[in-house]
Amino acid sequence: MQPPRARLAEELAIPGAARRRAPALAQESQAAARGAVRARWAEAALLAALFALALLARLSHLLAAPEFTDEVGEMDRALLAYSGGQVLLVGTEPYIGPLWSYLLALGWHLVGRDPALPRVLVALFGAATVPLVYLLGRVLHSRAAGLATALLLAASGFHVLVNSHVGWSGCTTAFFSTAGTLALALAIRHRSGPALALAGLCFGLAVQTHIIATLLLPGPAVTLLWKARRLAFSRWGTAAAALFLLATSTYLIYNVETGLKTWRGALRNRAGTNEAGDLSPATYLRNLQNEMLPFGLVVEGAVPGDAPSPAEQVGAMFFTLLAIAALLQQARRGEPLPLVVAGSGLLLMPLVNNRYSMPANTRYLTPMVIVVFVAIAALLADLAARRLARRPPLALAGTVAAAALLALPSVLALARTYAEVDVRGSQAEVMRAAAALLRAQPSGEPLVVDLRLSAEVAGGGDPYEAMTALLDVFGLPYKRVKADPVWLDKATAPDTRYRGFGLLSCPNYLQALRRPGVVGVPLAGRPASACVGVGLAHFGVAA
Repeated sequence: MQPPRARLAEELAIPGAARRRAPALAQESQAAARGAVRARWAEAALLAALFALALLARLSHLLAAPEFTDEVGEMDRALLAYSGGQVLLVGTEPYIGPLWSYLLALGWHLVGRDPALPRVLVALFGAATVPLVYLLGRVLHSRAAGLATALLLAASGFHVLVNSHVGWSGCTTAFFSTAGTLALALAIRHRSGPALALAGLCFGLAVQTHIIATLLLPGPAVTLLWKARRLAFSRWGTAAAALFLLATSTYLIYNVETGLKTWRGALRNRAGTNEAGDLSPATYLRNLQNEMLPFGLVVEGAVPGDAPSPAEQVGAMFFTLLAIAALLQQARRGEPLPLVVAGSGLLLMPLVNNRYSMPANTRYLTPMVIVVFVAIAALLADLAARRLARRPPLALAGTVAAAALLALPSVLALARTYAEVDVRGSQAEVMRAAAALLRAQPSGEPLVVDLRLSAEVAGGGDPYEAMTALLDVFGLPYKRVKADPVWLDKATAPDTRYRGFGLLSCPNYLQALRRPGVVGVPLAGRPASACVGVGLAHFGVAA
């Protein structure tokens, strides 16, 4: 059957036939237009549903898991932007841009100062990445691949617990890099200049969130030159480069002013915290080998501590092999973008990093893992289409079902993690509840914070720093004390009695409750006798 335009062209050569067919062709054209509009609305509804479902999954235990890490330092940095007294060119480190600090400051101006905002924002970015990967999978392969990719990411326990819960600037890198990859794919497929310009901006914003995103750039650049050289050297290519430089301009200004402090800071971090070692082939191969297990764990969606279980390690090996097979299969069928983007990051990462403790320090692998999800989903869609070539709806359902099966272990692991948090309690949740309660106190009584709160938690966090950062965000004044038995004796003595609140470490809190005039304040739905990381005591209460 000929399409309407072909029939119209044919009949225009016969005036009588054209006049007779004109009303029918107009009706067909209107029906096609209405169908296109309905399809666009259906697509928009699907994207909204994907975002809503992903956000719902990420809001669970948002403030409870994981414990507050050194993300609290980013809140302190954002307070400088909030006050407006200082122009920020970098974030908490010279290799992190100020974008996250200004986003937090803007959020506080709009909704009020609340330390929950960083985690809420990062959950929104994490959820928004899910419809983006649907579009990326659809553009690079098919709607079935898009749905399967969205499912793999939405149900990834790792992406939920780390990239969508921890208020680090670097946790938003994957959103911007995915948006850049999607825009690049559209630019190459449709030879679209505006899409290319958007890709330059998005990749620049990814670098703004953390300098490690530069490891992703060679892959997209090579693909653009390979697939769309003329577009790359057009005025749109120039616009893309200009927008990239604009997005990263704070780095440029900062390094001019400080003598390449970003570069020096990155090198110092590489040699120290990142444990990358010397630049030699043997060291590179060692680092590359050490990257493989964490990479497989992130693809698997595992959420273990530093020592993954044997079952998780076996799963990581399976997912690593699956990822390699999927990337190569998609490149062979003519879609190399997932391979070159993931390959660029994974092959360059060992040059600068050899620190992959789970789960926090493997978050830098997420941008590469997302394009791996696209390749895996496309492989599943190809297998389903081959087996069910004459039944497209069943092929789509089979693709999504296979993705759900792959995601199931990650969902179960996340559920187990949440169950453990519910049993032992969340120090982060208790701290947030304590700060909120103190903010609501009308009496304005003084507050002391126990210096002995300090103790390392997963992710490099410090309970004392976390507690004081929450108080700083709420604008609550406090005094630091070493709340040992000597201080408690003095604080409860008749002639030196302290009247006010104290945020104490659990041992000191339980001792304080045995003293006269001290009562515990229940926090986060737990009785006053149940201390989780920190206890709130009220001193000077009449008997």
